Amino acid sequence: MSDNENKPAGTEPARKLGRLMRLPEVCRETSLGRSTLYRRIQTGTFPAQVDIGGGIVGWWEADIEDWKRSLPMRSNPKTDDKAA
Repeated sequence: MSDNENKPAGTEPARKLGRLMRLPEVCRETSLGRSTLYRRIQTGTFPAQVDIGGGIVGWWEADIEDWKRSLPMRSNPKTDDKAA
């Protein structure tokens, strides 16, 4: 008997999702405002929230970390100082 036979139907293998983050923390972690965050969810460019129950939603910490890692790495060197 395999391990999968002991799991309830519809469950997927455990993945490290971390903890659930609420909206204020997600906004702090991403530097996105509430409206921008929900607009990006609508366009598919930000992880969707999960329903915790009772009208409360949250985001998996791992999904937010994955999103942050997907951002392009940019630096903004001061080029004005080099102009002579």
